[in-house]
Amino acid sequence: MSTVECNSCKRNCPPRLWLYRPRLGQLRHMKTQYICTQCGEVMYETGGQLTVVGKLFMAAVFVFALTGAVAASGLATDGGVLIGAAIAIIVNGLVMYGVYRLVRLLFRK
Repeated sequence: MSTVECNSCKRNCPPRLWLYRPRLGQLRHMKTQYICTQCGEVMYETGGQLTVVGKLFMAAVFVFALTGAVAASGLATDGGVLIGAAIAIIVNGLVMYGVYRLVRLLFRK
């Protein structure tokens, strides 16, 4: 069995595996935590990528944000349509990124 150096206690030990489903379980795959057998700290994690449903959900959110950006750009004057669209896309992207980070922070284990 292979050993890994723990960043906490600096010992080489075979990690104990702990499988769990992250929050928003239908949107993400199982995660595996590799736990130090000496000190109990999590050495590293693998897994947890988006599932197909999660990717479709994120695509739907992106399309919704892009639709909002296009609708918001229609409110601009004729000369400022491109500038309005660019600003709306940037703002929507920043808002969606902020929501994504907030969800990750709130539902992190």
